[in-house]
Amino acid sequence: MEEKGKTNHISRDPKKRLTTSMALAALCLALAAVFLSLGYLLPFMGLFIIIFIPFLASLEAIKGDIKSQLIFLAGSICIAFIDMQEGFFDFLPNVLIGLAFGNAVKKQGISFFSFMILLLSSFLINTLMIYPLNFFYQVDMIQAYGALMGLAKERFEPFFLVFELVLTSAQALICFAIISEELKKLAKPVTAIKADEFLSGLIFLGAELICFTIGFFIYKPLCYLSIGFLLIQAGGETGSSFRYDKKLFIVIYSVLFILSLGLFFFLLSFQDKEIKRLCLLPFGLIFVTLGLFMLKYNSIHPVEKIAKEELKDLNDRS
Repeated sequence: MEEKGKTNHISRDPKKRLTTSMALAALCLALAAVFLSLGYLLPFMGLFIIIFIPFLASLEAIKGDIKSQLIFLAGSICIAFIDMQEGFFDFLPNVLIGLAFGNAVKKQGISFFSFMILLLSSFLINTLMIYPLNFFYQVDMIQAYGALMGLAKERFEPFFLVFELVLTSAQALICFAIISEELKKLAKPVTAIKADEFLSGLIFLGAELICFTIGFFIYKPLCYLSIGFLLIQAGGETGSSFRYDKKLFIVIYSVLFILSLGLFFFLLSFQDKEIKRLCLLPFGLIFVTLGLFMLKYNSIHPVEKIAKEELKDLNDRS
């Protein structure tokens, strides 16, 4: 017993913890550099980057500590200089997305909350990236997406945010499905969820309703974006409420899902037929489908939380 206690005492030495954190960050960085370099040699490698890099970063966030994450982030910035276009506009954003998702999983497990963090961080980072991309490389993504939809930039620009959310939702859903399956090896199902753990969903929904109200009076495109988030959020939270038999939340989120549909069709009345046909109706259908999918998915799959021993530093293990 005395020997075991001595071993544990040594394993918890701060210097050893720092060394282990640095080793973990270095290993993740080495793998990230390999995948970024392979992008030059293999076609379609970029498709793997948007999944593997967030997985690697999320694993670093879950297994490492704050120092380890900062080392990993600093190293990732250095690696991005290998190819500034690919590194800063593809690799580094996915690192940030993975760190955000990993910390959400560490806090509340593999759950709809962590999916929404993944979706929100992906949307914000990918949207912000279009402006430096346009500044440094004269690539106008709004014009490019508008041409894809058969609309001039001026007509498409008000709906760019909601279009970006459509693209981000697809990416986030694929990433979540693949990454969460791997992270489940570190997790265990939760049989019961406290009511206060559903409050984060209400905070999200409250923010979305506030954005809708502000957008309606100031900037209409913000309304369409809020509706997209509302439909996904309300659908997913309804499914989670069914899973854990939270009747009050089932009622709240179901009403909000129906309300979101009503607000969407209300907004349609302000647009002409071409915009309805090319943008809003397809986008609305996608968001409704995503909302219903998340409802079904969350009603079947339990929340899985990372086992407490996995949250300790690797050097805490004797």
